[in-house]
Amino acid sequence: MNSDFGEKTIPHIDLLFTYALLITGENRRAEKILSQTFAKAFWFWQHLSDETEIKLWLIRIMMNIFRNNVDYAESGYFQIPQNKSIDLSKIKLQDYDKEFAYQKMKLLSQLISSLPLILKEVIIFTDALKFNYELVADLTEAPEDTVRKRLFDARKDILFGWLKNKSKELSLQDAELSLQDKLLVINRVDNKKLEESHSEKVSLLKNEIESQSFVKKIIVKNISLQPVRERIKIKLVNKYASHLRDEIKKTPSPERRSIVRVATFAMVILITVLILIFRPTQENPAEYAAQQVGEDNILVQLKNNYSLYVDGMFINELITGDEVTFKDSLSDAGLKYKSIIPKFTGWNIESALITTYNDQKLINLIYKNELRKKLYLYQVPLQLVEIRKIVKLAPVLLEYLEAKNCYSSRDGETIYLLKKTDSHILGFALDNPQKEEIIEICGKSYNITF
Repeated sequence: MNSDFGEKTIPHIDLLFTYALLITGENRRAEKILSQTFAKAFWFWQHLSDETEIKLWLIRIMMNIFRNNVDYAESGYFQIPQNKSIDLSKIKLQDYDKEFAYQKMKLLSQLISSLPLILKEVIIFTDALKFNYELVADLTEAPEDTVRKRLFDARKDILFGWLKNKSKELSLQDAELSLQDKLLVINRVDNKKLEESHSEKVSLLKNEIESQSFVKKIIVKNISLQPVRERIKIKLVNKYASHLRDEIKKTPSPERRSIVRVATFAMVILITVLILIFRPTQENPAEYAAQQVGEDNILVQLKNNYSLYVDGMFINELITGDEVTFKDSLSDAGLKYKSIIPKFTGWNIESALITTYNDQKLINLIYKNELRKKLYLYQVPLQLVEIRKIVKLAPVLLEYLEAKNCYSSRDGETIYLLKKTDSHILGFALDNPQKEEIIEICGKSYNITF
């Protein structure tokens, strides 16, 4: 049974990972959902009919995992009002299709993952995975016209999010569109032959047709199957198809090498910018990271805390609410040292967490932006580092921070940053950060707020 399961399911691993990645917008969460999907599939394998189409069966399992998790059902921040459309009279859409493919793929992934679940399911299946409407209707258990309507709404919101922070000329105009108008636009974008009587209506809907065509074009052109990391793939193969291990290792993966090259190029640019801004005449020594060892090390604690948070190990300990709630809860927790609650452009505090090391309570803050990205902040009072010496950093790194430098360390797609203030060592963790986000974190002045 193990052999049969692996041979029929492993070939679909990249498609499943791509679907999970576009739903979640985060590699780690996508990998976690992928592992859960294979676990559930293996459990039910012996009850499966011989006529079952394995690819669709696996997708349905993954869909149910998402639908049973409220985190993936929330509405997108950038939803355009239903009675409005984007005024394209002052916008040339082709001017917004000139970035690097990697940057466009990354932004599209973030925008898609921020949509309500019923919308992102449809746009992923149709535009990204290129399934036909009949199949999408079957998967989502909705009529084909409903699928087309949801596709229209999803593309509309995607364009709004795409242009929102890029165009100074972005403005909305009234647009009372009926279901039939939306279906007409979708059919026109799909190059379906329309009746002669629709020609005048098509002319009136030119703005909507252009918008929908643009979004379809950039998704089809810039989103392709994303190969799961080698380590995760080998882990699944070892567990469910060990006899395929040698074959998988020998299989060339040009897609993976391509993504690594693009990611490496982007990272080189990012590191270069940081060096120019924060240390024009000296590089950030690579050996610093190797010297950060031991459970009492701040960087080690930051990485461990963030990993546990991502894996959902702190879910029952998170403090949620507004800033007043945070301050009240943290004040009632018996903290011995004053703390910092900084504000960042485009980020709002989502939750707080208190971790304990050597009987010392330390504050962790989790921020969230409009694209559902997370920013993790871990703060350690200097008294615990310099006077009581309960927690530490390697002397060379502490000296580096005391010179008002911002230290960066990369682990996979996660960037860790360390910055020293007058009162704290602050540690930040965020996945796939934008250049502007790092510049703000490293260049900001931090003061005690409570």
